[in-house]
Amino acid sequence: MKSAMVFKLCKDPKDAVVASDGTADWGMSSLAASDDDFRASEIARELGGQVIGLTIGTGDLAWAAARGAAETVVISDAMPSADAATTAAILAAAIRKIGDVDLVLIGDSAWDPAVPVLLGAKLGWTSLAGILEVKENESGLTVKRRTLSAEQEIEIAVPAVLGIIAQSAEETPPGLKQVLMARKKPVTKLTSADLGVDAAEAVVCRGYALPDSTEAVMINGETSEKVVQNLFDALHEEGVL
Repeated sequence: MKSAMVFKLCKDPKDAVVASDGTADWGMSSLAASDDDFRASEIARELGGQVIGLTIGTGDLAWAAARGAAETVVISDAMPSADAATTAAILAAAIRKIGDVDLVLIGDSAWDPAVPVLLGAKLGWTSLAGILEVKENESGLTVKRRTLSAEQEIEIAVPAVLGIIAQSAEETPPGLKQVLMARKKPVTKLTSADLGVDAAEAVVCRGYALPDSTEAVMINGETSEKVVQNLFDALHEEGVL
């Protein structure tokens, strides 16, 4: 089986500090892959076969190679911050360029959950998100995925796109020796022009803002009956009752 393991090195949204005027301070953030990306690489190794790392933008191009990928393909002029539709279109073109890919494992379920489904649509392949485990069977794959209320076990045929979620963080990142060896593996650099796609964003973010907050009101009273009466009075004053 030939798998493309998609990873993205970008700033963790949790590290952004958003001021009241909508500006975002990324000073405390550094480029990193998500835990979902790590789990995708782990599943690719478990399945075996040929594994190709696929990423966009800049960053540590040896990230996937250090976790088992035989080579890495990067679309250098694509922005990790691009909207989901643009990202999916670029990745789909790259996967077609690579050729003969049976399975795409993409670990963006946490940071960019729309990409796996849009990527599947662009390729015309089966796509599932929220995947915990993947195993080969005689006719294709058996996957376990999490929904809001249960865990499902589903059999699917390939080719397919699977959005992977991690249940824990990467416990033992590759050591220095593994990283240095990974840097010797092949890297193919492509541009959006090479793929015949437009890297311009379809959705442009105009800014950020904190949500409006409502002033909290403490309801007090000398007795429980008085507290209830004061609560009713406050609700009536606000027009709720």
